[in-house]
Amino acid sequence: MHGYSTFAEFQCADRMAKTPENVMDLLENVWERAKVCADKERMELEEYAKNIGEDVEGGIKPWDWRYIAEKVRTEKYDLDEAIVKPYFSLDKVTEALFAVSNRLFGLKYTKRTDLKLYHPDVVAYEVRKEVGEGEGDLQAIFLHDNFARPFKSSGAWM
Repeated sequence: MHGYSTFAEFQCADRMAKTPENVMDLLENVWERAKVCADKERMELEEYAKNIGEDVEGGIKPWDWRYIAEKVRTEKYDLDEAIVKPYFSLDKVTEALFAVSNRLFGLKYTKRTDLKLYHPDVVAYEVRKEVGEGEGDLQAIFLHDNFARPFKSSGAWM
């Protein structure tokens, strides 16, 4: 296949990992540490569930995980998502993202309303690298497409 012995080699050739072996090394490395964290969180959730009288025989069920995790988060960190949610509206998060990338990388975003886009929910931004007072070189056209739709792949950013 295009000079590669496997599809995995073909897929990795122009990516950062370069080889399937590098991908597996990374996954194995991350997996062990992620599993330790997930096990710790599971034990904390099970302990909390027992303390409030929930039956956790055989472990927390997947459908109960988020419910119990939210209760722990509220109690442990005094964090109520309903209270902080207004501070994380899409507009505010987008504004913060643009400000941070401007500060870190000198990127400037300009909304483009003249482009024909594939869906009315999509917003296009021209991304330029700031250079002194003038307009910098075009770096990208950023398509801000945040909403689920039928037939839209959940991995659409890839």
